[in-house]
Amino acid sequence: MRKLFFLLLFAAATALGSQALTVQNTAGQLSQLVTDTQITELTVTGTMDARDFLYITNELTELTSINLSQVNIVPIENGTMLYGTASSYPANEVPRTAFFGKKLTSVVLPASTESVGYAAFAGCYQLRSVTFPASLTNIGDYAFAGSALTSVSIPSTVEVVGKGAFARCESLTSATIDGSFIDDFIFLGDFQLSQVTLGPSVRNISKGMFNGCTALKTITVDPTCSISRIDDEAFINSGLENIDLSAMGVGTIGEWALAQTQLTNIELANGMTQLGEGALAHNSLLENIILPGMGHDYPSNSPRRAPHRPHTLATINDYTFAGDGALNAGNLLRNGVTTIGNYALYNVSSEIDTMWLPSTVAYLGDMAMAGMTGMKVLQTDATEVPALGNDVWAGVDQPSVPLIAPDNQSTEMYKAADQWMNFFFEAQDDYILGDVNKDGQVSISDVTALISYLLSGNADGIDLKAADVNEDGNISISDVTALISLLLSGTAGKTVSSIHDVIVKHSADTGDKFILPSVSIQAGETRAIDVELDN
Repeated sequence: MRKLFFLLLFAAATALGSQALTVQNTAGQLSQLVTDTQITELTVTGTMDARDFLYITNELTELTSINLSQVNIVPIENGTMLYGTASSYPANEVPRTAFFGKKLTSVVLPASTESVGYAAFAGCYQLRSVTFPASLTNIGDYAFAGSALTSVSIPSTVEVVGKGAFARCESLTSATIDGSFIDDFIFLGDFQLSQVTLGPSVRNISKGMFNGCTALKTITVDPTCSISRIDDEAFINSGLENIDLSAMGVGTIGEWALAQTQLTNIELANGMTQLGEGALAHNSLLENIILPGMGHDYPSNSPRRAPHRPHTLATINDYTFAGDGALNAGNLLRNGVTTIGNYALYNVSSEIDTMWLPSTVAYLGDMAMAGMTGMKVLQTDATEVPALGNDVWAGVDQPSVPLIAPDNQSTEMYKAADQWMNFFFEAQDDYILGDVNKDGQVSISDVTALISYLLSGNADGIDLKAADVNEDGNISISDVTALISLLLSGTAGKTVSSIHDVIVKHSADTGDKFILPSVSIQAGETRAIDVELDN
């Protein structure tokens, strides 16, 4: 009987602890009114200040529901540090970390709330809903980070949404935002977020705003909304498939802002002035990009040649399109582009019939077009040879890619310029001159093999290119003489490609040329002429 009595007493205490409690509070007195620290539901009316919130923070560990709709939060400025180092707590603000890590599932904020403090509801992993009062103007940094909210609606009356306010909310599926200032990373890592609506008050998509939102395929933008910029990493590693930047009037796109998405096509807004480093990099599905400008430009020899329409992007920044393997880059660039940055088109490896460089291009950076293995022809409209960084076409078989320059004069200039000249070298078979029997070395046995071939005409086992030792296009007794001279000179054994490499190395070290003045010389006359070195 005694055991049963204790069990009944314990059950009664548990049931009592789970009952809802309503209290009429005077600021600073909540600890005296709520003595059962195991309660799960609490409704407070009257007034509260930071001392009451601190009591909830520290003592009411089992709280799952709180209703503060009839509460007025009053200020406290007694110099006491209650939360961290803060000693001043304004009216109508839920203090910083007030409900951090609580088991809350529902919250009703005071109707007069103006601000939700830093991380006030962060880590409330069971909090699925919250209603923002009309008076709310500020949501602090990380206010609801790591909570279980499934949807949020931020009205235009909210002037500030703090950094990471709804980051790592893994149950969040929809969000409507109409705040005028949105700080960085507010939806970072919300991988189930699939529906986003931006209201007319939104002016920018902030840094890392949708970073890692892999379910987000598109966003809905109010027709009256004008977004001036998309900041760094805004959509990186998201599921974005479509975004209408031209309708938004976006003027600036930050670094890596649209990298690693699922985009297949994108048109940038006319008037755009900045496309940041890596802004559209590593988009494996991206096929078509329309850079800003009024219509398309085409190469100088194109039957669709359009009037000169300079666009507003003078620089294609480093890594801008790097890793976009499916990109149709042939007519991507526009007149007005002067600089193609380091790795800007790195590994854009799709098949391109003709890759066109506008006449305005003056510089291509390190590895700018490296890995463009699908490029069949490179056409440049620049009459002055653009300067180059290092290894601009690394991985590209340049001798197999014809380079088309504007005219004969500029063609000769490209032929003489470092790296550009490699487009004009014909591919060479790599063989050892004089290795007639193809055994990998030049010796007296090759003389025997060559004489045997000349006598019998049987070419089995004979490398005819290597047998043309004097390289006159015919194989004759003079090649036997040349082969013997080669053996006696001690220079036999170098491959054709190694000789070619030596020539390229020594001829490509300088871009200097000399300018010869116009002169008239009579037959038999000797004159001294001054010449000028250029570059």
